[in-house]
Amino acid sequence: GGGGGGGGRPSSPSAETVAFSKELRRLCRGDRRRGLRPSPSDAQRSLLDAMDRIARGEGGNLRLDVVSFTTVVSAWARSGGGVEAARNAERLLEAMNSLYEGTGDASVRPNAYTYNAVINAWARSGERDAHLEAERLLSTMTELAEGKGGYRAVRPDTVTYNSVINAHASRRDRDGAERAEELLNLMGSGGGNDGGSVKPDAITYGAAVKAWANVGGHDAAERAQTLLDRMEAVHLETGDDDLRPNSVVYNAVLNAWAKSGKGGLEKAEFILKRMERLRDAGANDEASPDAFTYSTMIDALSKSNGGEEAAERAQSLLEEMERLASESGKSGDGYDRSAPPRPNAVVYNAAIHAWARSGAPGAAERCESLLYRMKDLHRTTGDDSVRPDVVTYNTVLDAHAKSREYGSAERCEEILRRMEDLYLDGDVGVKPDAVSFNAAIHAWADAEGPGSGQRAERLLDRMEELCDLGDETVRPTAFTYSSVADAHAKSGRRDCGERAEEVLERQEEMYEETGDENVRPGAVTYSAVINAWARGEKGLSAPRAEGLLRRMMKATEGVGGGGGGG
Repeated sequence: GGGGGGGGRPSSPSAETVAFSKELRRLCRGDRRRGLRPSPSDAQRSLLDAMDRIARGEGGNLRLDVVSFTTVVSAWARSGGGVEAARNAERLLEAMNSLYEGTGDASVRPNAYTYNAVINAWARSGERDAHLEAERLLSTMTELAEGKGGYRAVRPDTVTYNSVINAHASRRDRDGAERAEELLNLMGSGGGNDGGSVKPDAITYGAAVKAWANVGGHDAAERAQTLLDRMEAVHLETGDDDLRPNSVVYNAVLNAWAKSGKGGLEKAEFILKRMERLRDAGANDEASPDAFTYSTMIDALSKSNGGEEAAERAQSLLEEMERLASESGKSGDGYDRSAPPRPNAVVYNAAIHAWARSGAPGAAERCESLLYRMKDLHRTTGDDSVRPDVVTYNTVLDAHAKSREYGSAERCEEILRRMEDLYLDGDVGVKPDAVSFNAAIHAWADAEGPGSGQRAERLLDRMEELCDLGDETVRPTAFTYSSVADAHAKSGRRDCGERAEEVLERQEEMYEETGDENVRPGAVTYSAVINAWARGEKGLSAPRAEGLLRRMMKATEGVGGGGGGG
């Protein structure tokens, strides 16, 4: 409500006011049946136009109130429009204050809902100093509530503090996390100058835990864990369901441990097992592991350098998700917290990545097996969320390239051709990019056969051809050229030196034409060419070696001998 009295306001809104409010809500929420997206900008124009008409005495029976304005402010907060959305929300808040001060009409005076929506818009804006804007608005609310006349309708509440804490969490630094926890403590102690009425809830703890998770590192994960332990203890002591930890809070702590470094993975596993125990015992359905829980664990395992053991664990978690989803018989893209977690392409990709990095015998085949499982699922269910994408294929390519097994380079080329065919058939999500080609080229470099240099160079030709046709996603990098030169060096051909140097000349020419630092020749390419000459029939003469070294020093001047890393 607007608070503070009606000022002669009619007991029930006019038909004009009801119709305007309905249209405003439609603009703010959209209309899926009619294919209309939410449009806070149109709603704001409509609102400001109504203000002008009323000011000119042309509004008839139309009346605006705090709900009209707050509806539009909230739409800006939800819009995902970044800084501009937050600024628009704030402009409406200022317009309300100006209208109230100019007319004395209490029905348009901003209340806590209005301020909370603006703070929320800033918290979601991505603006570096969003936390300062949120704190400023919190201070304004406190001053208005406690100042002369005490405007209670604007007193900060739990939602206010949650939004400010979220703004600090978005800073992703230690100062932000410290302030988020300080605000949580302020609420819990009743020290928010509010007579103890502002009570933290699960969202508050979740935001504070997220703030620490965003910092990263072992100490930050410990702080997040301490907050979870405290929350569990308070819930146990008070029985307050608002303080029952849910999967959002557990996931934030699990995520903090998963990203904390050495020893963190074991702590994350402990959190997962705790969530599973709570679910299986029926003690806390809201703490059931969801898709984020499992995908975070699988992603952490894929980055853990844990070898075959980590890959096996990632696979078992994926299979647990599949089992739960299969038993429920549920499908579809809608997110439902009560539904069992169902793996999507991101989860499958993480499991594939775990195998690709494992170094285990047969890892490439395990990756490809998961790719085929995704394809089968997509074909039989029509569920686009499990459709393999370019990341899936690139990870499988990488696994084959790293395996150095017999025939792996040929298999990479087969997969690359399959990607091109699928793309030409309309599957735009699997269009090969530079990463795809580079993996296949790298596989040929490691194949070390008489034709490996030519096969690698043929792929480079294809990349340059596509690039000339305007496809920037396949532009060769320094890594591409150095890998082709390396493939020639390892080919064992008598003319491998000449061929490798021709590749270097193409790279130098490309760099001179484009000035693209990503293609600048570096020590890796020059070293590959020198190595090729040393292995070739003519050998590496002193003048040639000296000339190549001079070219390398000139090319890498000012870049620390870099380049060639791709």
